[in-house]
Amino acid sequence: MNINTLLLQVLGHYTLEVIANSAFGMKLDSHSNQTNEFVTRASQAFKMSVNLPLLLMFYIFGMFPFLMKLIKIKLFSSERFSYFKDVCANMMKSRRESGVGPEPTLDVVSKLDYLNCVISESLRLYPPAIRLERSPVEDYVMTDTGIKLPKNCVIVIPIYAMHYDPSNFEDPYKFDPERYPTTCSHFTLGNHMFRLSDR
Repeated sequence: MNINTLLLQVLGHYTLEVIANSAFGMKLDSHSNQTNEFVTRASQAFKMSVNLPLLLMFYIFGMFPFLMKLIKIKLFSSERFSYFKDVCANMMKSRRESGVGPEPTLDVVSKLDYLNCVISESLRLYPPAIRLERSPVEDYVMTDTGIKLPKNCVIVIPIYAMHYDPSNFEDPYKFDPERYPTTCSHFTLGNHMFRLSDR
């Protein structure tokens, strides 16, 4: 076993443990206990070899989702992820029954200003999507450039590039929740990923 393979395994186990702890509230030792059901299910769910045809398929189906419905293809097997749905459902059920802590209502969470800043900065550094797509509902001419946009054409906005552009964010590679005011009310176009109409 070479150093690259070993490092990939160690980082994979570490990533799985972080996800299990933060998302599911489970403490794992996936490196030494690989027979744990959560570990084996996660390995099955995310086991795929990335090659050029697969990347092309992701790109094509991402740009033209109607093709997916037309030829009835699923990129991921729903059976593989049903275990994790059950884990989440059981976790929520046990928390409701045990009555742990106050109900995290929107009113309570909205008062945690610094948490909002941390979440916003985390989403800026590691956006869950690398692009944003929009389509005009009618033919449109951009007034500042004169570019004509035909009805229903797909416009791809590079989220990752916008979030790491120094003209949008000073020192963009630094994790700095305090770049936002404490109310986090000041947002530039660079991190409007979830604020520009429906996705």
